[in-house]
Amino acid sequence: MAEPRYINVFLDTQFFDANQMDFANKTFGALRTCVAAGKIYVFSTDVTFREVAKHVSERAAKVCERLESVRKDTLIRNVTSPPFDTLHKQPSQEEIEAVMQKQLRDCWGDLRTNTLATDGVPVASILDDYFAQRPPFGAGKKKSEFPDAIAASALRDWCNSNQQKMHVVSGDGDWKAVCKVTSEFEYISELAELLSRYPDAAAAKSVREWVVASEDKVQPAIERAFRDYMLFKPQRQGEQLLTVDAKLIRAEDVYVIQLESGVATIEIPCKLSYSFRKLDNNMPAIEYLMTHGEPPYQFEGKGKSKAVAELTVRYDVNDPSVNAIESASISLRHAEKPTITF
Repeated sequence: MAEPRYINVFLDTQFFDANQMDFANKTFGALRTCVAAGKIYVFSTDVTFREVAKHVSERAAKVCERLESVRKDTLIRNVTSPPFDTLHKQPSQEEIEAVMQKQLRDCWGDLRTNTLATDGVPVASILDDYFAQRPPFGAGKKKSEFPDAIAASALRDWCNSNQQKMHVVSGDGDWKAVCKVTSEFEYISELAELLSRYPDAAAAKSVREWVVASEDKVQPAIERAFRDYMLFKPQRQGEQLLTVDAKLIRAEDVYVIQLESGVATIEIPCKLSYSFRKLDNNMPAIEYLMTHGEPPYQFEGKGKSKAVAELTVRYDVNDPSVNAIESASISLRHAEKPTITF
């Protein structure tokens, strides 16, 4: 049983989705360290595990589709000599999924996840919440929230039985609404907020102050990471992103989630605006034909996105002037539908 001075954490399915099922990234690594040190206890439910596993299956199917798209590219589809022969030896969707599901199970074990059973959850009270449109249900068709409602009931029962609190890590607004009306829960939108409590206090303070004061270094690093993410992420077949220009609108906070051998891992929840130019070999929109006539079909657009920037910073507490950003990456949290400006 977790002791009151320790932190109990429930990881919602959205947390795994936001981390793109990358169980080897630094967020999971820092969490594993805290779990191994007995500082954090990770909780889930059997229904949550099944939901995450379902999302892994869906992701495996998309990976298989992307591999097939690459193999059918006109430049290489008939090239079977080494090293391209390995590309054409297609792993099946089942093989890809088996590897990804094993990674999920291994992660579940590494985090020593306490998986609560939901077979005793009172269905009647959940249905009462559904018909009364209480969180996580609301106006409109919210039947997809039944897994969250079941998980919330199981977690609440555990908290009451053990006189504990539960930190719910999720970017899902429905979970935020649940936490507002559930005294046993504390809502946390980013796991980094919890992880940042544990690095060496003096070093973490020094690194954080340097990051806050180094806007001229941090902002370009985040903007470059966003551009790289957009340019290299998989595109819809027939589309090619040609250019992306990004601008950091807001950095919400700076979290030092890991310190090791003079290297710090920083997470910065932020919001960016961007503009882009795209080539689309598919049939263009009628608006394009009316305005621009025949191909090539080059589109311009703009949008905004909430994201989390992860920075790797080499630091020296005794001489912050030598601190430097070694790398930066981006994970999207919510992207608004872009506007096509042509």
